[in-house]
Amino acid sequence: MLNKLGKAYEAFDNAVMKGVNSAMRAYNWTTGDTKTDLANKLLTIAPVLESIGFFNCSPVFGLTVTPIYVFGSYIGTKNNKAIEDRESRALENNCLDYLAENTKRSLRLFCGPMFALLGASWAMPSDAKGYFTEDKTLTNLLTAIGFFARAASCYVMSADNLPPRKNCVKRGIEKLEQLISSYRTQPGTVLA
Repeated sequence: MLNKLGKAYEAFDNAVMKGVNSAMRAYNWTTGDTKTDLANKLLTIAPVLESIGFFNCSPVFGLTVTPIYVFGSYIGTKNNKAIEDRESRALENNCLDYLAENTKRSLRLFCGPMFALLGASWAMPSDAKGYFTEDKTLTNLLTAIGFFARAASCYVMSADNLPPRKNCVKRGIEKLEQLISSYRTQPGTVLA
């Protein structure tokens, strides 16, 4: 039974990571940013969204829990930078860094699903009244989105490492400039 469950989870995880890798390639191609840039942006947004729901539960709860999640995001961004540095050094030597790969594996197998489950629990409808609003549904959904952003950050950091590059607009403008300059050098063409 456990073996079948493990195989099912592994198949699910492989499918999720295939989607994350595809999304990261598209993000890198479009913006030129690395996976660390995206993961850190997600970790920066997460505590803002989460704190809305925390404060709507109770100001005391919000004041107690929000700094913990802000600090967690700070630590997460530092760890993401460390993973990127270790991966870059290992890539220069044509090898893999064991610590970086092990950290990415734990992010993918533990932290990502944990934050996704926390987000799902906050996304459940509630008929409880909020401190600032009568209906907590919207603020709970914002908190859930914050947890989902944390989960996405974990999965993004587990993706393949892609180098930074120019964004697609800059690359397109450069190609256009090259095309125009090649037409100018050809005899018999007139461009103003």
